[in-house]
Amino acid sequence: MELHVPMVIAANMMDEVIESKTSIDIKKLSEEVAKEINAYLLPPMPFSTCYEHKGTKGCARLRPSTFQLFLTDLILDLRDQGFKKFIVMIGHGGIFIAGPAIRELNA
Repeated sequence: MELHVPMVIAANMMDEVIESKTSIDIKKLSEEVAKEINAYLLPPMPFSTCYEHKGTKGCARLRPSTFQLFLTDLILDLRDQGFKKFIVMIGHGGIFIAGPAIRELNA
């Protein structure tokens, strides 16, 4: 069984934190892909590495180095559990570190 890891971002609107259209779309797409290929689906992770959202109430932001370590630790732990294939779906264009992190895991 493959593992599907959707990554999404929560967006801020007024004083409430809501899911952005991007996160809703990636969540739905992730569910469809996981069902189609019979994959185990982790819950969406509601944070990003976007510095342009710094100070925006309700937007959880990680430093790129923290995100890279998080993603690496997550995938390595899941490999230890027996998962062999991973699909990481990024629901926000600002997570630029994901590509290098995934390339390093594939090396």
